[in-house]
Amino acid sequence: DPGFLSGKSLQVDLVTKYEVEQANWFIRSMRAIGYFFSGMWNSAVDIVKG
Repeated sequence: DPGFLSGKSLQVDLVTKYEVEQANWFIRSMRAIGYFFSGMWNSAVDIVKG
């Protein structure tokens, strides 16, 4: 039954064994800045390598 074609959706209740905490905004910002500079560095290295 392709219910997704008629607009019906499925719902599943999910129970986990452990609660996963999300990092706060400061940590997420620092990670994003780190990923940005890491990507820039890797791009520069790739350009130099040829």
